[in-house]
Amino acid sequence: MKVCHLTSVHPRSDVRIYKKECTSLISAGYNVLLVVADDLPDEDQDGVAVISVGKKSNRFIRMLVSVFQICRAAVKQNADVYHFHDPELIPLGIWLKFKNKMVICDVHEDVPGDILNKPYLPGVLKKFVAWCVKALQFMTYRFFDVVIAATPAIRDILVRYNPETITINNYPILDEFRPVSDWQSKKKELCYIGLITRERGITELVDAIGLTDFRLNLAGTFYPDSLLRELEQKKAWKKINFYGQISRTEVAEILNRSCAGIVTFHPAPNHSDAQPNKMFEYMSAGIPVIASDFTRWKDFVEQNACGVCVDPLDPDQIAQAINLLVNDRAQAEQMGRNGYRAVKEKYSWNNESMKLLGIYRDLIKKKQEKYTFGNSQ
Repeated sequence: MKVCHLTSVHPRSDVRIYKKECTSLISAGYNVLLVVADDLPDEDQDGVAVISVGKKSNRFIRMLVSVFQICRAAVKQNADVYHFHDPELIPLGIWLKFKNKMVICDVHEDVPGDILNKPYLPGVLKKFVAWCVKALQFMTYRFFDVVIAATPAIRDILVRYNPETITINNYPILDEFRPVSDWQSKKKELCYIGLITRERGITELVDAIGLTDFRLNLAGTFYPDSLLRELEQKKAWKKINFYGQISRTEVAEILNRSCAGIVTFHPAPNHSDAQPNKMFEYMSAGIPVIASDFTRWKDFVEQNACGVCVDPLDPDQIAQAINLLVNDRAQAEQMGRNGYRAVKEKYSWNNESMKLLGIYRDLIKKKQEKYTFGNSQ
C-alpha cells in the first residue's frame, strides 16, 4: 500500500512525522512518501521518498502557494492513503476524499487554543480566527477516515466532530536518549531544547539562571528573531550556552551533560493540557524535569516522582528548583531514574506505533471490503 504524508509547515526531519510515523510504516512494509515545503532537494531518506515543493518565506504566501503545490504533488503520487499534518491542508484533505482516497488528519496541537496564543495577531482577531477554525473543524473533520490526536485532551475535543478520533501520543523512541551511568560526570548545567518563545517562558528562565551560579544549555529556534536580540542584552545572558538548531545526536550530548531539563511554559489555552515532547525526552534521558505547575502537569510529575513543578512566571521559584536539583545530586539522580523507568514502562513510542499500524491495518481492511463489495455488484 502506498502512503503519502503531507506537511506545509514541518521540516522533513520532524520527529513525529518522519522519525516516528514514517519510519514505523516503512518498518511494517509500506511504501511511504513524504511531501514537504523546504529548500532541500528530493531524496530517499531511510526508505522514505522525500519530495519538496520549495520553501516560501512569507507565512501567507506559504498558505496559498505551498498548499497548491503540495496539492499538485499529492495528486501526482496517486497514493492509497494520504496522511496530512497541518490545518491549512484541510481543504486538500476534503478534495482527496472526493477523489475516493483514504485520508488521515493528524492534529498535533489544539489549533484554536494555539491561535489565541499568537503574539502577532490582535486580541479581537485572535478570537475571530480561533472561532473560524473551530467552525472549520466541525464542518470538515467528519469527512476524514481517521483523525489522529497527539494528546488525550485534543482527542476529547475532536471526537465530537469525528467519532473515529484516536490518540497517538508523541512519546519518545526508546533508547534514542539514554541515561548516563555516571551522574557525577554531569556539569552544573540545565537545558531547554525546542522552540524558544516568550510564551514558553524563556524570559523568566534567563532571569532565573541569573539568580544561580549555573549555566543553561539552550538549543532551538527563537520566535520572533527580535526576542534573541532582546535577551542578549540581559546580564544573565553570559550564563547561557546558546546552540541554535542542532541535530538529535547533539541533543543527546547536551542531555547527558545536564542535571535537569526545563519546560516552564506560561499559562495559555494550549499549554495547560499539552504533553510537551521535551518533557518525555528529558525523562527518557534520565534527567529530572522542572515544569510549570499546571494541574495536569503537576499530577503527572508527582505521580512519576520525576521532577519539580514551579510557577512559570516566578524566576525566584524556578531558581530555587534549579538550585535544589543541581546541588542535591542524589535526589536529582533518583528523579531521573524514576522518569526513565516511567518512559520505559508507559510512555514510549513502541506502544504508540502499534496503535498507528492498527489504524492502517483497519484502513486496508476497509478498502479491501469496499473493493470486494464493488466487484460483487
